[in-house]
Amino acid sequence: MKEIERIAAMLDSDAVEKRIAAAVVLTELGSKAPVVLAGLVGLLESNLPVLQRHGLEALGKLGGVKQLPKILPLLLSGDAEVRSAAVGAVAALGDDAVPAIKERMAVASPEEKRTLEATLARMGSGTAFHTLLATLEGQDQEAARQAALAVRQFIKDADAKGRRAYLSETEKFLARKKAPPSPNAVAAAIKILGFLEDEKALATIVTYLKDEKAPWQVRQEAVIAVRFALKESGKHANVIDALLGLAEGTDRSLARTATDTLLGLQLPPALASRLARLAGTADSDRAKVAMEQLSQQNTKEATKALVDLIVTQPRQRAEAAMGMVANHPDAGPMLARALLKTTDADRAWLLRKAVKACGGGRLDRKLRDEVLEAAFEKISDGATGWEALLEVARDADPETTADALRELAGKLKKAKKEDRAISAFRTLCRSPQATDDDRYLLASMELSRSKLDTHPLSRERDEGIKLVDQLLNRRFDVGKALRKDRSITLEHKFYLGFHFAEKGHPLGEDLLEEVVKESPRTKMGKIARNKLKLAESA
Repeated sequence: MKEIERIAAMLDSDAVEKRIAAAVVLTELGSKAPVVLAGLVGLLESNLPVLQRHGLEALGKLGGVKQLPKILPLLLSGDAEVRSAAVGAVAALGDDAVPAIKERMAVASPEEKRTLEATLARMGSGTAFHTLLATLEGQDQEAARQAALAVRQFIKDADAKGRRAYLSETEKFLARKKAPPSPNAVAAAIKILGFLEDEKALATIVTYLKDEKAPWQVRQEAVIAVRFALKESGKHANVIDALLGLAEGTDRSLARTATDTLLGLQLPPALASRLARLAGTADSDRAKVAMEQLSQQNTKEATKALVDLIVTQPRQRAEAAMGMVANHPDAGPMLARALLKTTDADRAWLLRKAVKACGGGRLDRKLRDEVLEAAFEKISDGATGWEALLEVARDADPETTADALRELAGKLKKAKKEDRAISAFRTLCRSPQATDDDRYLLASMELSRSKLDTHPLSRERDEGIKLVDQLLNRRFDVGKALRKDRSITLEHKFYLGFHFAEKGHPLGEDLLEEVVKESPRTKMGKIARNKLKLAESA
C-alpha cells in the first residue's frame, strides 16, 4: 500500500512527465484507492490537455460515479482529444452514469446535449438507449436529428441481438399511447429504425408512409428509412405501393424523395401502367425516375409505355424515352406501328430514329409492306411526312424498297405527276441501291422543268446539270442517253452543250454540233457555232 501511495504522490509532481507516468502505472496496477482517485481528479483540474487526457483515460478504467461531476465539464473542452477521452471515460462507467447524464441534460447547452447523446450512444446498453430515445422529446427538429445520427455508428457495431433489442425499444417508443412522442421525436426515431437496417421495421415504417395526417418531416424520414431497411423489394409490395402513392401525390418534396428511393429498387412488371402515368407528369424529375424504371423492365407493357412517351411527350422527354427504349428487343415493331399512326412530321422522325436504334432491319415483311404502302400513298397524294416511313422500310429491306420506289416513280412520271415523281426519284438516288439509269432519269426530269438560263449563276444552281456532271464523272454515256430521251429537246441540248463546252468537256462540243446541224440558221444555232469556234480557239 505504501508503494501505491508513493506512486500516487507523483500525481502532484511539478514534472509533467512524472505525473503522466504515475497515471499510466496506477492504471496498470488497477488501484482504486481514494488517494489514487483524488490524484487523478487533480490531473483533470490541471488545465493541461495532456494531463487531462491521461487522467480521463485512467478514471475511465478505475473511477466511479463520484468522479462524474469533474469529468462531465471536459465534454466541452476546447481540445478535441480531451473531449474524446471524456466521452470514453463517461461511457466506460456504463449504466451507473446514466442518471447523472439525464440530470446534466436538463440544464445542458445544445452543444453539450449533442456530446451527452453521443456518450449515451457509445455506451450501447439498453438503459442508455432508452435514455437516448427519451432525450428526443422536447427538442427541435435539427437537435432531434443530430441525436439520431449519434446512434448510427454504434448501431453499425452492434451484434444481431443488440440490434433486435434496439428495434423493440424504438418501436415501443413510437407506439407509446400515454404522452405520445412529438413529431420531431417520431421523425428521429424513424431515422433510427432505418439505421437498424432490419426488414422487420418496415411494418412500422409503412404505417407512417401511408398516414396522410402524419407531419411532413415524419413521412419524409419514413421514405428515407425505407432505403436502409428494404433489402428485397419483391417481398414487400405494400412498401412499393406506399412509395408510389407518395410519388404520385401533390407534395412535390415528398414525391421527389419517394421517387429517388424508387430509383434504387427493382419494381415488379405489374406496376408498368402506374409508372407510365408517373412518367407523363409535369414534374420532370419524377417523370425521369419513372422512365428509368420502365427502361429496366423488358416487358411488353413497359415498352409500350416508353413508345407512348415518344409519341405524346415534349421533345426533350420524348428523346430521353427514345434512348431508353433502344434496349427493348420488341420495341422496333411497336415504334413502326406508332409511326404509321402519327401525323406530326417532327415526331415521325423521332420514331424513325428510335426504330433504327432498335435495329430497324428486324421488322417482319408484313409490317414493312404496311410502312412502305403508307409512304407511297403519301407520295402519290402529294402529302408530307412520307420520308420517315420510307427510311424505316428501307432499313428493313433496302432492295425491295428500292425496286418498289423505282416502280412508283415510273408510274408517277407516266401520270405526268412530275413533282411527285421527282421526289420519289430523289429519294431513290440517295440510296446505295440507285443505278446510273435511275440517276439519269432524275436528271432528265430536273432538266424538263429547268428555265434553261445560261447565266453562270443559274447553271451553278441547276440540279439537272449537277446530276449530269455526276454521271459524267461515273463514266456514264450521257450523250447516248440524251439522244434516246424523247423528253430532251434541242433547247436542252444547247443548254447542256453551252455549259459543258465552257467546262472543256467533249460532251459540250458534241451537243453544240448537234444543235448547229439540226438548226443552223436559228439564233440558237448561230450562238452554238460561235461557242464552238471559241472552244476550238481556246
